[in-house]
Amino acid sequence: MKPLTRYILLFASILSILLPKRTARACGFWVPSNDYRFWLLQPDLTNEADLTPLFFGSRYLYLDETIPIKENYIQQNVQEWLTEIKGKALAKDIDTLLNATDPQIFFDEQKQLAKGNSFVRFLLQPPNSELYRYVTLSKKVEQIAAHPDPWEEDNFPNNNINEVIKETLAFQTKTHSQFIKLRLAYQLMRLYARNGEYDKIPAVYDNRVERVQTNSWVKSAALYEKAIHADGLTQNYLLSKVFDRGDYHQQFCLRFIITGLIDSTLSMTKNKYERTVLSAMKIFSHAGRSLPAIKNIYQAEPGFKELPFLLLREINKVEDWLVTMKLTDFGKPAYYGDEGWDDYKYPDNAAANYKKDKQYANELYTFLLQVIKDGKCKQPALLQLYASHMCLLNKDYTTAAQHLEQVKAAKHLPTNLRTQININAYLLYLEQHGFNNTAETAFMRIVQTPDASLGIYNADKMKNQLVLYTARKMIKNGDRARGLLLLSRTNRALGELENVGYKFLYQKIDEVAQAADYDQMIQVLQSKNKTPFEQFVSQHRFRFVTEEPGIDSDDIYRYEYTWDINKLRDLKASWYLRHHQLLAAHATLRQVPDSFYNQYPYNVALGGDAFYLNIYHPHPAAKEDKRNLNKKQVIEEMERLEQLADNNPQKAGICYYQLANAWYNMSWYGKNWMMVRQWWSSGDKYDYEKHQFDPFFMDYLGCNQAMLYYKKAMTATSDKKLKTLCFYMVQQCEKNRNEEYHLDNTAVYAAARRKGIDAGYYQSLVNECELYSSFIQQYNKRPFTAN
Repeated sequence: MKPLTRYILLFASILSILLPKRTARACGFWVPSNDYRFWLLQPDLTNEADLTPLFFGSRYLYLDETIPIKENYIQQNVQEWLTEIKGKALAKDIDTLLNATDPQIFFDEQKQLAKGNSFVRFLLQPPNSELYRYVTLSKKVEQIAAHPDPWEEDNFPNNNINEVIKETLAFQTKTHSQFIKLRLAYQLMRLYARNGEYDKIPAVYDNRVERVQTNSWVKSAALYEKAIHADGLTQNYLLSKVFDRGDYHQQFCLRFIITGLIDSTLSMTKNKYERTVLSAMKIFSHAGRSLPAIKNIYQAEPGFKELPFLLLREINKVEDWLVTMKLTDFGKPAYYGDEGWDDYKYPDNAAANYKKDKQYANELYTFLLQVIKDGKCKQPALLQLYASHMCLLNKDYTTAAQHLEQVKAAKHLPTNLRTQININAYLLYLEQHGFNNTAETAFMRIVQTPDASLGIYNADKMKNQLVLYTARKMIKNGDRARGLLLLSRTNRALGELENVGYKFLYQKIDEVAQAADYDQMIQVLQSKNKTPFEQFVSQHRFRFVTEEPGIDSDDIYRYEYTWDINKLRDLKASWYLRHHQLLAAHATLRQVPDSFYNQYPYNVALGGDAFYLNIYHPHPAAKEDKRNLNKKQVIEEMERLEQLADNNPQKAGICYYQLANAWYNMSWYGKNWMMVRQWWSSGDKYDYEKHQFDPFFMDYLGCNQAMLYYKKAMTATSDKKLKTLCFYMVQQCEKNRNEEYHLDNTAVYAAARRKGIDAGYYQSLVNECELYSSFIQQYNKRPFTAN
């Protein structure tokens, strides 16, 4: 990548500065909420893989998936076929032919298929001709479903589809197999739908499917076909019937149901149970607080089969509301969901909202206790685990441990539930004892267990959540160095740089670490005898939220993805600079080779003459900047100027002026902001009031250190022009703090007179850019070193 392109990427757009490409709103960078929504209670503990899209997610769909990880009907269909043919073919071969063989390949290559597929061989045997005929017809329907008009005719009804419909009707009249008849009826409904003959669909279901006494998934599929081609309340009611059967497209039932009509649909129900199912479907579509509605369901049907799923979903919401903001740097939970909540105003009411959410968490826990006590739910161990997790969220660790012991005592628990027990036991220990050797061993045991052995729907995401939780807990407890190292092993979003994008790990380190922390991090990374934990956190490449494939040595973000000792030393030097410790910063940078600053992003974000400043053109200008200094060279020159000012009072004024320029250039307004900070955003300057008590931001946004040196220069110099220029820059610093500040108001002129400033010079500087340019050029020189 050419240097000019990199420069444009860095400065031309705040959306791409130092960050990967992401979606953006008109107002700036937008972080997809699922990148940072937090949970530690597995959303799939009820083991309903067909409902994975309905796990509580900030944007409704978990991981943006519309198709679940598994749908029951696919394997159920294989088993039904296996039973029908009395096990005379392998289940895997049935699955391959029905679900993974293109229709055209089936039509054209049957002999070849038969060589490797026992089911094809079975179908080709003469006694099985009816089953073969049905599979052939189903492949024709499959082909039509994939391309409703495979013969590229525009009008419907389509003559070719009509031919398949006739074939289906004739076949249904001839066959005596109830297995085939049911499937033919379903295929006929699909054909009518693809042929635009929607009015014929209900009669097929009513006459050929509804009366069939069967537990086959085909009956659910046929009812679903009828439902999605019905209108309004009828569609809602039929979808609720399909959903309740639980063996076909539950997630799409919830997608297609018209939520606003659910209350009206209740009038069509025939009993209390049907009303309960509809009420549950409404809860599935609600992202806000649903406990009152869940209580109503429990009162009506205490043993309702989806109650554990709804309770788990509610706990995941509470986790988001209570934990997301504490473990990430986002100012709001991923999704709050209640009516009237304003996404942009949430941070203003965060404390009040958190208090309400804590109260809601207690109410949810109280309800869980009631359900456990009543004993009407068929999954008592799962409820005890829920209760333990709620106590963990509520910081009642003693009671959480008691509930967890109840879960451990249960027998025949599924693998993912046992995994969650281990996770919660670790979390309880971590909260009570910190990340000591015992906690470290338990943590490593979990994260190093192969994903397939954990039984979790998304084991990698769970591990990432656990890493983030542990790292932030370590940082909070003062174990900053190891906690920051651990953050390299999560791809959960750490935070957002306002109007810029995702926060990289080095940027987080820059915010949190102190000088000693860098030494400890470097020691761990360079250690030759690492513990398992140290090996884990020292892996060269970071995890990052985008996990973009194909990152190579020329990628502009490469430097943010890997551990680099020189990068850590550079950050340590920045820490010293922010604390005005030039000698310590210089000593640190002596360990960094000059070549480090010849690479991206330093070769575009640092440069020019740090001691020359043009406030109208703050970035390096080839004609005006007489030097091109890297970070180490800037600090060396700052030290030289400080010494020269001390040793040569006649040169002190110009030395302090140039030092002031250097500090100004290290502020948000200058060209060398990367001397002290890892990112720059156009929105930063509007946050001065928020940070006005932070010493660094008083320098970075308020130009305090620059102002101090401009004032020292004013005092030290006898040059009236330089004194006036420094006074002008003091006023400019004031204006940076307050856009309403006027450089030429009465109070400013009065202050100028008191300080012996030439009013004419000053007024000309304010009003004439050419004079300002002349002044700064006059002092654009390197003070000599002689006494």
